[in-house]
Amino acid sequence: MIRYLLVVVLWGLSCHPLWADSLLSQRAGSQFSYTQLIAQAKRLSAKPYKEPENKYSNIIHAIDYEALLHVKYKADKTVYVGKMPIQFYPLGRLFPRPVHIAQLKDGKVYPFAYQRDNFTMPKDSPLAKLPKDIGYAGFSVMEPDLSHFWGSFLGASYFRMRGNLKQEGLSARALAINSGIVGVKEQFPYFTHFWLEADPKRPNELIVYALLESKSVTGAYQLTLNNSAKKGQTVTVDSHLFFRHRVKQVGIAPLSSMYWYSQSNRNTVFDWRGEVHDSDGLAMETHNHQFIWRPLNNPHHPYNHTFALQNVAGFGLMQRDRNFDHYQDGLVFYERRPSVWITPLEHTFANGHVHLVELPTTRESNDNIVLYYKPAQAIIPGQDLHFKYRMLWNNAPLPQTSLRFAKVVATRIGQGGLAGMKPHGGPIKVVIDFKGGALKQLTPKQLEHVHVHTEFAHSKPEHVETKVLANGILRVKFDIDADKPNLGQVALYYDGKLISERWSDRLYTPLFNRSHR
Repeated sequence: MIRYLLVVVLWGLSCHPLWADSLLSQRAGSQFSYTQLIAQAKRLSAKPYKEPENKYSNIIHAIDYEALLHVKYKADKTVYVGKMPIQFYPLGRLFPRPVHIAQLKDGKVYPFAYQRDNFTMPKDSPLAKLPKDIGYAGFSVMEPDLSHFWGSFLGASYFRMRGNLKQEGLSARALAINSGIVGVKEQFPYFTHFWLEADPKRPNELIVYALLESKSVTGAYQLTLNNSAKKGQTVTVDSHLFFRHRVKQVGIAPLSSMYWYSQSNRNTVFDWRGEVHDSDGLAMETHNHQFIWRPLNNPHHPYNHTFALQNVAGFGLMQRDRNFDHYQDGLVFYERRPSVWITPLEHTFANGHVHLVELPTTRESNDNIVLYYKPAQAIIPGQDLHFKYRMLWNNAPLPQTSLRFAKVVATRIGQGGLAGMKPHGGPIKVVIDFKGGALKQLTPKQLEHVHVHTEFAHSKPEHVETKVLANGILRVKFDIDADKPNLGQVALYYDGKLISERWSDRLYTPLFNRSHR
């Protein structure tokens, strides 16, 4: 799926920028180091931004999705960085910017020159009309048998990994600027240069160095990619950012995903499948190792929510529901989509907040969920802002500290009151299923004494009930007024101790009822 590339169109078409530095010229045999890249990013930030040319915009615009379906990379043209197979993406309407890609050997640069013959294409393909030195749009890191990528860099500063279930879903990017601010145009910085390096002692690892640039910022990135068939992929990101001028909002470690509907808002859509989403919730770990679960929503209007978590220990977008029967889509396999957990490193996320953006959507082709860390420090032009974090892409990436807590496995919303009675408006019914963790250690008699703690901003829950189901689920059910947005949380306690994640959500009747859409 290529919906995460649609944003690239906002940046126009380009090719053949002018490089003013030997580090960026990609001369064969020239020296490279991450320290040099950081210094280069800082120097660029002191210069005015120059929008690249769009000399071949008409041709590139003709390379649409349908045209690209007939363009294939030749397997025998695969190049290797160490033992890592690398293939390249052609330019197209949705990813129009050529990027410079080089290999590093013993600290020296060896560029990958664009080769049109690396692709099979029809004779009348518009791609064949581009110059022979136009450049690639991005690259993929392939499985050893070349059957599919496990890592991909394509469009603006986007990248994605496939996870251990080998199904691509949500994506990441290097930086978000002004994302989710109503009335303010979002900026999409882009990677202009890549340098790929292998470590002979670590055959499953690839280091990607990248230069980031936009009219507001430059940046130097070191991304260390590690692939494991059983555990998925880890990406350790080290970044140094230098702003040309102030911006409204900065998002570090941004993730983009899609949430159309699930069991909580199933009534709002007309579709044959039970659920359609790449991610179904936001998970967060506080500094004292408690966990928060926020189910995702598909709102009427753009919705921003900031979670005031000082020294956040981790956060990410999860695809928690892994049951094919809940989706019934045998083509795109939503139940296999990876989750991503982000762990801050070296205290670089000490002051700031986790920020969630939810946008309305009526189809699955739109990424409508954005998550990022919003630093508290002021953006001072020219200052080096350093951030380091690790991303884990797999089917269940939460850390070991989460194992003692029962997790939310489902949230269902419906008409309040007694089942079978004629709907008459009024309160909604909320059903939350908890499973695992400390619940597994409690006897049936002890489960009867589990306490449900609730906190809501406006009206309080009524008729709170708990029931232990045969499959080990403890179900919490209550009615609550939600005619206006009602932010709250629900958690389980036993013997005065927290034994579950804290379920947190904004309850609002129009989110879950088609008649209000």
